[in-house]
Amino acid sequence: MAKKTPSVEQWLRDAVHTHQQAETDLHEAILIALYPNSGVKQATVAQLTGYSREHLRRLARENGIPSAKTASEQFLQDMTEITDSYVRARTNARIDRYRPVLAAAFGEDIAARVLDDPGLHDVADALGDEHGIEVDEVARLVAQHLQQHPDATMGEAYDAARQAAAERDDADE
Repeated sequence: MAKKTPSVEQWLRDAVHTHQQAETDLHEAILIALYPNSGVKQATVAQLTGYSREHLRRLARENGIPSAKTASEQFLQDMTEITDSYVRARTNARIDRYRPVLAAAFGEDIAARVLDDPGLHDVADALGDEHGIEVDEVARLVAQHLQQHPDATMGEAYDAARQAAAERDDADE
């Protein structure tokens, strides 16, 4: 068998390298185009590459590229977490400002029991949504119940606060 000349062999090596580089470039371009905010539709990528949409979805999944729906859901989840974090911080600041007022009205023990209870945030959020009252008003209603019923559980005090808020709404109507 005749030995290949170096120039032909080098030309072949260069062509293989160029082909491999083109495949890499194509793969990267496909992945970039598959990102939801790239402005390129998956159907267009499929048409240009000849790959099926299922193959493109698999490529995206394997490379951690979210679908447009997943990206949108993630955005909404992130915004919800940011909003919840802000509301929680705002509520904590309001609780801190209200602590001396509640302590003066109902005593340190009741104020600490109410304001340090982890359930206060959730109850205040729910009552705020349902009845438009702020955390300080919820805390006052809960403290009032605990003062009248010292052996009551926090759950019972929260239920009493819900009932008082509902009765107040009924009276306003």
